[in-house]
Amino acid sequence: MKRNSILIKAGEITKANATNLAKIGMRTLTFRRSKKSKAAPSAHISTLFYSFSYFLLRILASILFAYRSQHNFAEKELKGPSIVIAPHSSLLDPVFVMLCMGPKHKLHFVAGNFLQEGHGFLPWLTAKMKTINITQFNSDFLAVKQMISLLRSGESIAIFPEGERSADGRHELFSDAFIKLVQRSHANLIFCDLDGAFLSWPRWSGYHGLRLGKIAVTASLVYTGEETGELELEDIRTKMTELLRGTDYHNQLERRNKGQKTYSYFSFNPAGGLDNLLYSCPNCQEFLSMYQLNRTAIMCSLCNFKAELGKDGLFKQAINFPAIGKIKIGTSTNPIVWHMWQIRHTSVRYLKELAPDYLFPSSGNCTIETFDAQHHADLIAKDALSYLALDWAGEKPRFTFAFQADLPAEVAAEFQQDLTLPNARSAYMTTTETERKINNLIQITPQHFVYEDIKTYLQFWHKNYRITYYPNDVKLVYVYRDLIEGLGQPDLDPRLARCHVDDAKDLINDYKILRQKLKKE
Repeated sequence: MKRNSILIKAGEITKANATNLAKIGMRTLTFRRSKKSKAAPSAHISTLFYSFSYFLLRILASILFAYRSQHNFAEKELKGPSIVIAPHSSLLDPVFVMLCMGPKHKLHFVAGNFLQEGHGFLPWLTAKMKTINITQFNSDFLAVKQMISLLRSGESIAIFPEGERSADGRHELFSDAFIKLVQRSHANLIFCDLDGAFLSWPRWSGYHGLRLGKIAVTASLVYTGEETGELELEDIRTKMTELLRGTDYHNQLERRNKGQKTYSYFSFNPAGGLDNLLYSCPNCQEFLSMYQLNRTAIMCSLCNFKAELGKDGLFKQAINFPAIGKIKIGTSTNPIVWHMWQIRHTSVRYLKELAPDYLFPSSGNCTIETFDAQHHADLIAKDALSYLALDWAGEKPRFTFAFQADLPAEVAAEFQQDLTLPNARSAYMTTTETERKINNLIQITPQHFVYEDIKTYLQFWHKNYRITYYPNDVKLVYVYRDLIEGLGQPDLDPRLARCHVDDAKDLINDYKILRQKLKKE
């Protein structure tokens, strides 16, 4: 006869009833009480934490920045979740966007996964704010999936589509990948214009570059959720281009031309770091000759040309910029115009006088990491002796990166394949440490580069590896940046047009005419 089995809850079984059950042929099954499985972390931001943070930051922003904001739409126009976008001008942009949207709109900010690295205040804060961590300048399907999931669940997100802060106040065009995300989301699209954000903390000023002054943020409803799904890609791109035309410098010039009072920004060291961004002298046209003279001015070490910043971020005296070939620029007090002239001047000089025989070599050290799908970093090399040089490959610029490190066999194969290329080692042969053994070398295109002023490094991706390069000479980072824009980017025309300042119209028009002539030839 087959025995029957019964299941008795743990805690109900005693020695007595177990014995009685055994006598009648029953089999007892005992088991341990299993632990409750942990629930998936909630994507909902704590209302109490968000509201407390909002009111605290609102008080501080009102005191430090005379902060004010306005909406060009009614709340009742918003149906469903929203995508809030803004140009990335300073480190405080998330605060300004959060304050503009108010405590009712709890925003999930999209932030670089480096903010989650290590321990401290920033990883804790990003976890509390339920930020969406994304790998910068690399395909991150997991982050995109998370954005779409949050929008479909009714949550709103905030994105800075440029991916990095502006170098000189101009704004990058948004990528087609972001525009497709807007189309798929069927969410409201809101644009926040941050007037004064760049001047309050310019990227070139570093950690100690905070300036106290006025910040005015205006939120505009670009498209409703019903409209985003019906629009074509080109329609959204055109609208985004219009929204990104303005800059803080342009707004200051407009106020001055209208006879209005410009915004003033106060700092202990207003010109600190400006000589890194503006390193070429417009007077003698010499390369890497500018240095900081005092708190407010930079000077050329060769011709003693001096440029002094005012409290409004513009130069006190108009600067005359020499023509570059047939391209006339004229005079301006706008630092953007100086930087545009410098990019063109550096690129033309490199093409005519230096390339392809001259390299821009630098030495330093590097860190190499790889990431899994969950953004967990695996350190491959740290503080490795490195060399970086800009050289010439056919008709395009190219960077050669060489370093000394003992890598695992499977990793070394990814970094040693270019060692046998013709003249590959010439990139680091100009350095003073040629006796060092270089056992890893790769050649990459300039488009892969990003840079950070605060820690002064260049960062780029090679396949699935993130390389962070810390050069010994800080100014070379800025030279590389300008040459990347001037030589390595095919869309230089839109980049020039994005300045949108009156005194740069001749530069833009003449440059377009020159490009058309070259195409015909």
